[in-house]
Amino acid sequence: MRIFKTIAICLLMAMPYLINAQGIEFSHGTWAEIKAKSKAENKLIFFDANTSWCGPCKWMAANAFVDEKVGEFFNENFISYELDMEKGEGIELAKEFKISLYPTLLFLNSEGEIVHKGLGALDAEKFLALGKIAADPERNSAGMEKRYRNGERSKQFIRDYMLSLKQAGKPRNEVLDWYFYGMSDEELLTKENFEVINDHISSTANPQFIFLLNHKAEFAKVVSEKEVNDKIYDVYSSSLFGALYSNDSVKWEIAKAEVKGSSIEQPEKLLANADMYYYSRKKEWGNYIKAVDHYATTFEADNWNSFNSYAWGIYLNKNITDKASLKVALKWIDQSIKLNSCYANNDTKAALLKKMGDKKGAIKAANKAIALAGPDDDVSGTKKLIEEISK
Repeated sequence: MRIFKTIAICLLMAMPYLINAQGIEFSHGTWAEIKAKSKAENKLIFFDANTSWCGPCKWMAANAFVDEKVGEFFNENFISYELDMEKGEGIELAKEFKISLYPTLLFLNSEGEIVHKGLGALDAEKFLALGKIAADPERNSAGMEKRYRNGERSKQFIRDYMLSLKQAGKPRNEVLDWYFYGMSDEELLTKENFEVINDHISSTANPQFIFLLNHKAEFAKVVSEKEVNDKIYDVYSSSLFGALYSNDSVKWEIAKAEVKGSSIEQPEKLLANADMYYYSRKKEWGNYIKAVDHYATTFEADNWNSFNSYAWGIYLNKNITDKASLKVALKWIDQSIKLNSCYANNDTKAALLKKMGDKKGAIKAANKAIALAGPDDDVSGTKKLIEEISK
């Protein structure tokens, strides 16, 4: 019996290591030590650049990094390293590698030079595919750039190279211009070229986008009408929001005029949606309330969750405290409850009424929310609200 007990204890102690062995085994130490290890073992470095607050980073750690196939490939081919880019060495390395998005997935040589790069959370399958490309000197970003500079120009290579640049968040206008240079109209009208337009073009001024607009029917025959219309909508949307975030009022007006004159379905809906972000960004809260009210009541009149979300946003916004604005938000939440009375929107109503100073109404709405709560609803915040009012 003692022997079996000893074996059981040993297995329990070994279990964390067995679990870790199924996924990526991360190395520890300073950045200089990691580079030295990379050189000694003649392996590339996989560098997971993350932060403590990054949800997608945590999702990847819990879903992609622990995958058995991912672990098998990465442990064989890379020295893996992860670092919080807002602490210790991470602060300077974030500047050195110009990291602003998380997670950033870097693949580097022993000199610390980037040979490939990925952005954003990937599932295990896509992450493994990224790693296999990074490990291939002919297909990783550094290798493809070298092939491009050496004059390789096959259409398939250029398409692969542009996808690599996109994945790394690098500009690709030069390569894109070269790809389409000299193509006849007949040559442009292919599925492969639509995919290039779909993957890499986001400007209404791009010649290939204008070509797509003028040849919608022809492209719809090689892909589908929906794919063509979706791409056209996406480009107008991208151009509009790009102008919005540029803080250039001239660009903003031009982009709005383009959308108004476009052939997309419901251009007024896209413009109304953009107005909400525009006034929020400018902190014009009176106009923001009007813009949200117009968008919600015109385009989402049957969506209880949208009304609830907009009302909750008003509750959270410390800049919006005037009774007139709060009454508009209360109107939204009443519409949400009329469409589908549930814990979430009654809880929002309680919070709004508390913000308006209606303690009696807030407690009534809070108690109703708790009564409607399901097993997955966390009512602790609602109970806390009642306690705070009662005091």
